[in-house]
Amino acid sequence: MKINVIQGKFVDENLFLSISNLFKLLFEKSSMNFEFYSSEFYSDNSDDDDQRDLILKKIKLEENIDVSGQGQSFQYFFDEIYRYRNYTYHFNNDELVIYLTGEKNDRNFFGWINDEMNSCFINTTIWKQIYNKDVDIIYPLSYEILGWVIRSLMFNNSIELYDNAHFNETTCFMDFCENLKKHEIKTKTGEICNECIDRINKRGISKLIINDIYNSFEKIRTYILNREIYITNPTIKIQKFINDNIQFTIPEYGDLIIPFEPKQKTIYWFFLRNDTDILLSSLKKYREEIHNIHKLVNVRYGPDKVLESVDLMLGLSKDKVYDGKNEISTVKSKINGRLKEIIPNKIIDHYIIQGEKMMPNRVILNRQFFTDLVQ
Repeated sequence: MKINVIQGKFVDENLFLSISNLFKLLFEKSSMNFEFYSSEFYSDNSDDDDQRDLILKKIKLEENIDVSGQGQSFQYFFDEIYRYRNYTYHFNNDELVIYLTGEKNDRNFFGWINDEMNSCFINTTIWKQIYNKDVDIIYPLSYEILGWVIRSLMFNNSIELYDNAHFNETTCFMDFCENLKKHEIKTKTGEICNECIDRINKRGISKLIINDIYNSFEKIRTYILNREIYITNPTIKIQKFINDNIQFTIPEYGDLIIPFEPKQKTIYWFFLRNDTDILLSSLKKYREEIHNIHKLVNVRYGPDKVLESVDLMLGLSKDKVYDGKNEISTVKSKINGRLKEIIPNKIIDHYIIQGEKMMPNRVILNRQFFTDLVQ
């Protein structure tokens, strides 16, 4: 079975890559073939961190839960999928297409599927308001992707699906979450109820597919419930992806991508490679090393542009308008903020860049938990 997952409008690239990585781990040996297709609607390659923040605010990537009825119609999303299916990628009609979108729908659903049961969309923007900060949203989103794969096989059309949704239960993947917070109960239970198992059996769905999905539900549940005890010290691994895109990942969390911006990647990489105390004000002395790292992070920039970006960051620019003052402190703060969103509190001190103002800085992580880029 081939399932095509598309990065739609306003879906963060790091989020999309993290989900793709997780599915490679979950379905490495499976009868299901998940293919992920990134788009140009949104990219994290901008070297201007402040500009990227403005973009995120503008498109409301992390908008509040809203039941006002505002948003795009279901047909709008199905039309988008139709265009991708027939004109961009030419998928077969029997292939399931799952369209991840940062745009809201006017019924405030997590997602929905068309009558042919071969095209569905999933909202990516509301999960942080449903789950607490200790749960990365790639896990409930991955759960939803798997849920729609099963539903596409269980029912003949979307009306039949709706008629068989559970409105009085809270643990099965077929529970209809009118109260959005109940979705958390489903993922933490990871259950397929007896009624749904009977329907799956009657439909003659491959047991290999169902076993793979059920095992993946259980794995996702483990990530959500037990991340703090699942691994004592997760590994920071630097990997190169398509188009030489450098990312910091955590293999123990399903190759979760740490959503660093280019300057954050450069400075954190520098500190991971230098297991010594360094004053932020002394980073100018390491200009060449930082410059070489930034060239790897920003391969799309020419050498002059990369050097200019490094000089601005280090306060070495001769530009009278902007001298880069305090930028390193800001970059450090953003690095630590990103890490605190992912690494459990009890071990976070080992991963952040430690050091008070005007004092030496260092990452105290044991370097056996750091895997540098293999070139």
